[in-house]
Amino acid sequence: MKHLRIFTFVVLLSLGFAGCKQTNSQENNTPTTQSATASTTSEADALTEGYPSPNVQVMGEVENPFTITVNSLQRLDVKSLQSFDVVCQTGVTTQESQEAKGVLLTDILEKAVIKKEGHKDRNFYIVVRATDGYMATFSWIELFLNNTGKGVYLIYEKNGKPLEETGEMELISNNDEKTGPRHVSWVKSIEVYRVK
Repeated sequence: MKHLRIFTFVVLLSLGFAGCKQTNSQENNTPTTQSATASTTSEADALTEGYPSPNVQVMGEVENPFTITVNSLQRLDVKSLQSFDVVCQTGVTTQESQEAKGVLLTDILEKAVIKKEGHKDRNFYIVVRATDGYMATFSWIELFLNNTGKGVYLIYEKNGKPLEETGEMELISNNDEKTGPRHVSWVKSIEVYRVK
């Protein structure tokens, strides 16, 4: 019952952070900011200012914190996504059928080794944060014990080309019914926290 309450809390927390990104970059030919979903500060906030982020910090409750670059990401178990749409929480498709290459978030977290105190220690949540403060939140159970985790990727390439306008890496939660709220551009950190 306690785990159910924690899971429910994390899901509600992630829904609270959910939002849609609106793009108008074609109108003024400049990258648009994502809506900041919280004004909280963290260790990752001090890492990068502005939109581009050439690397992603994996930090928090992990035994092996490390930095990801596109080159280091390409040396991991790269998967190809045949197509995905970015669908806003209102149901509007903001990006259509793109092919992409990336690495499962669970593979990155397994490399970092979450500091679990035993087999049944599952009280963690993961925040993927952008340079502009936008973030997506996942529970450990959501990523590792159900189908959501099989579709959460840190991608570095779309339609055969490196990412440019949205930072060098972005996150997509491809198994979400509405993928937009947890689609994070300009990723700067993957942060692991213990639920207290």
